[in-house]
Amino acid sequence: MEFVHIVKRGIPARFVDAAVDRFGISKERFVVLLHTSKPTINRLIHDNRPLDPLVSGAFKDAARVLEKIREAVGGDQAAMTEWLNSTVPALGTKPIDLLDTPDGRDMVAATVDRARYGVFG
Repeated sequence: MEFVHIVKRGIPARFVDAAVDRFGISKERFVVLLHTSKPTINRLIHDNRPLDPLVSGAFKDAARVLEKIREAVGGDQAAMTEWLNSTVPALGTKPIDLLDTPDGRDMVAATVDRARYGVFG
């Protein structure tokens, strides 16, 4: 429940830089997942301001799925980058291309879970 309040207040914009470093995704690509722009994020970081609640929600959800992928590949950033940017037959596209919508993030998360637990089909 606490995280709901954090999202409503806005996640600190500087967390975007931390996520970019942690997940090995360029800032340009990451802000696309959040439906915002790099100049906007940079301005918020410079001014020490939070993301707005909608962007904060997208950030939280994208980070949750990216962390799930990171864990599935044992923290191997190269393997994570390769998987995100390769067409996954179960998805019919690259996972990175689905992380910009709630349904897409759910599809990627479910695919990672099925792969981790050996559930196919």
